[in-house]
Amino acid sequence: MNKRQERIIKLLDDSKSWITGKELSRLMDVSDRTIRSDMDSINRHYGKSLIESSVKNGYRINSEVMASLPIEVTPLIPQTPQERCTFMIQELLKKKEINLLDLQDQVYISGYTIDNDLKKIRKQLEPYEGLKIVRSKNYIRLHGNEESKRKLYKDLLEQETRGNFLNLNGLASLFSDFDLMYIKQVLEEVLSSYDYRVRDTAFPMLLMHVGVSIERMIHHNYVNQDINQQVKNSLEYQIFHDFFCQLTKTIRIEYIEEEVCMLALLLMGRRSKDYTRDEVELHGHWYRVSELIDRMLESIHDEFGIDFQEDQDLRNGLGMHVRSLLERKRKAVYIENV
Repeated sequence: MNKRQERIIKLLDDSKSWITGKELSRLMDVSDRTIRSDMDSINRHYGKSLIESSVKNGYRINSEVMASLPIEVTPLIPQTPQERCTFMIQELLKKKEINLLDLQDQVYISGYTIDNDLKKIRKQLEPYEGLKIVRSKNYIRLHGNEESKRKLYKDLLEQETRGNFLNLNGLASLFSDFDLMYIKQVLEEVLSSYDYRVRDTAFPMLLMHVGVSIERMIHHNYVNQDINQQVKNSLEYQIFHDFFCQLTKTIRIEYIEEEVCMLALLLMGRRSKDYTRDEVELHGHWYRVSELIDRMLESIHDEFGIDFQEDQDLRNGLGMHVRSLLERKRKAVYIENV
């Protein structure tokens, strides 16, 4: 079959309802007669009546025949403005630019509709520091720093999974450039070789961060952050170094030390405080984390009459969170909480 006939199958399967020949001819930019010829060609190709026809209603997919045939249908065409905006953002995160004329053909919409969608996307990007859509004639690009792009990517994943990251199969279906379940297998094997255990509730979130990192690296987008030399001596760094060494045998990516360090610190969790200083600089001011915690616990004591100031476990936990919060704020890095 030709590309147009493949698009007809995709469109009808997506619609799950009758579409008139006139509407199809307009969408495909061909005559009604060509559409009728395409329908005959499709049914002859499969030797079955995959496409049902009606003089009154037009054409639709025979779902029973569709289910019996080895047809792999590409992702559904986005229908609503929100679906199109999400689709366009995902494409911009994967590609350096999008040809708007090709996009019109791909999702069957007009240039006027695309202009309206771009207005919505620009509004959607406002919370992400430095991210903006840049248009040059018939091309659009997403400009901004890598950290903000990854935050946007993870937010889209959270919307798609509705926050249910514990559903690994659902999460895996959102990555189109590689098999996340294979990534999971490699990571589990490396962790097992070091006898390193990760909590069941923490593993899906860790896997999501790994998936986003790989997806971005496939398209040659890398984080740019300071490397803590102490982190490079840690077990977690060695784990992710080995993980990427294994991965590059099957997936064509070039990883860098910053990526390994970032995931190593994520894997450390609470222990990451051992690799960070007590003082953190933010917007030209230096903050001592231990003093901030003192002030928090004093405030709790004054407000509620409860004294946590000698609780060292609480101090350690708060220290990790406050230090991590300030560092993320300084570097504009976003980390989801499961």
